Amino acid sequence: MEKSMHLEKLDLLEKELSRFIEQYERLREENELLRQRLESDTKELSELKDQIVAQESRKRTALEVLGRIGGVVEKLEALQNKDGGEGS
Repeated sequence: MEKSMHLEKLDLLEKELSRFIEQYERLREENELLRQRLESDTKELSELKDQIVAQESRKRTALEVLGRIGGVVEKLEALQNKDGGEGS
């Protein structure tokens, strides 16, 4: 009788250990998937930051060009007003 109780306890311990091992494996796989996702998200974030920097640079360049164009237009308008004023 005592031997059968020990066998039952041993069987329960084996089942418990198997359950823990399965749970550990699931968590390990989930951890790996989360790690891969984090790595992918981090890479994507870095690429997006690089795109933002490039867009900001293009924006600054466009604003500088527009500023120069505005200056040229103002000079042309001033010349036109000067020429128009003398002709009257």
